[in-house]
Amino acid sequence: MPIIKARDYDGSPAFNQAWTLMTRAMHTEMLSKPLPRRLAPWPDPNFYQPLPVEITHATLNYATSKRLKILSRVPRGKYTPKFKIQLPSEHHVEPGNLTFVPGPRLLELAQPRTISLPYKERRSTRKAKRKHKNWEKERDDWLALRAAPKPIPPQPPIPKWKRKTAPLSPEEREVRIVQLSKPTPRYMFRPDPWDPYQVNPKSQRARATKRTLELAAHRELPEEARLDLAYKPFTITKSALKYKPSKRVLDLAEPIVKRTAANNDIREDAFQVPKRALKAMCTKRTKELAKPIVRRGW
Repeated sequence: MPIIKARDYDGSPAFNQAWTLMTRAMHTEMLSKPLPRRLAPWPDPNFYQPLPVEITHATLNYATSKRLKILSRVPRGKYTPKFKIQLPSEHHVEPGNLTFVPGPRLLELAQPRTISLPYKERRSTRKAKRKHKNWEKERDDWLALRAAPKPIPPQPPIPKWKRKTAPLSPEEREVRIVQLSKPTPRYMFRPDPWDPYQVNPKSQRARATKRTLELAAHRELPEEARLDLAYKPFTITKSALKYKPSKRVLDLAEPIVKRTAANNDIREDAFQVPKRALKAMCTKRTKELAKPIVRRGW
C-alpha cells in the first residue's frame, strides 16, 4: 500500500465536489446553522427516581438481625449526657457571699485601669506629630517622582588601569626578573628558631575536657598486682627475652628511609618540561586565554 504524505493529500472526492459547487450564499448559510451536538438524555436514567418512591415487598417484610440490634444499642459507661444547669427563675444571692470580706489584692484588681487620654485624642496627637512644616512639599516631590517616566540607566564607566607602584628602572627590573626565574622552594621553614618542647601560653590557660581528663588518668593496676607488694611494673619477662622475631616483624621494625627536607627542597633541573606537555595539542580556548590582555593607558 503506498504511503500518502500530508502534503500530497488534497481531500476526499466528495468534499472536493461539494466545495467546487458551493457558492458564497450557501457557505454563509452553512456557517450560520448551529453545530449538531449529542446531548445526554434528560432526565438522566441513572439518577432519576420517580415519585412517590416505590417500596418493595422485601423491604416491608425485612426482619432486623441480631447483630444490627446489638450495634444500635447506646453504649453504657462511655456515653455521658450533657448536664444542663437549671437557671433560677429569680436572681438569687447566697447568704455567704453577702458576708464575704475581700482582700487587698482583690480590691486592687477590681479597680479600673487609668488611661491618660482617650483613644480619639491619642490618635489625633499621633497624627499631629507625623505632620510637619514641609509635608506638602515632600508629598508633591513623591508624586512627581512616581509620575515621571522611568529613565534609561547610564552606561557603566570604563575602568581605567592605574599603576599601583612606580615604574622600575632597568637595573631593578633585571633583579626582579632574576628573582622570578628562580624555582620556588617546596617547603617553607620557620625563620625564627622553634623549640618543639615549648608549650603555647594559650594551651596553659585552656580548660581540659571530660574526655581529656579520662585519658590523662593513670591506668589502674589489676588486683593481683595491687596485692603483690613486690610487683615491679618495669621488669621484663624471661619469655620476652627469649622471643625470636619473624622476618616480617624485622622488616616492619626497620625505619623508612626518606629524603630530608634540605635535599628535597630544590629540584635539580627546575626548567624541565614533561614529555606529555610537548605532545599536547593546544585547544581553541587555551589559545584565547594565552593572548595577553590589552589595557588602556600603556
